[in-house]
Amino acid sequence: MKFEYIIILILLVYFYKVSVKDYLAEKKNSKFIRENLEISSKVLTKSGIVGDVISIEGESLVIITGSADNNSYLEILIDEIKTILE
Repeated sequence: MKFEYIIILILLVYFYKVSVKDYLAEKKNSKFIRENLEISSKVLTKSGIVGDVISIEGESLVIITGSADNNSYLEILIDEIKTILE
């Protein structure tokens, strides 16, 4: 009987770690990005695209990626930024 309680307790601790703790860390990271994002920042998106911010308009921003000869402009949401590299 006590073994079942131990298993339930382990599952509850795992659920807390996976859902609540990761959510709080992601929310803290999102707040940091919103406060420190500025034009000319180098960013990494959640899909793995690296680019430089060239404009910020409300909830979206435009980044430029690629080389000097062949570059692309992408408009993405601020929530899709994973981290600020520089």
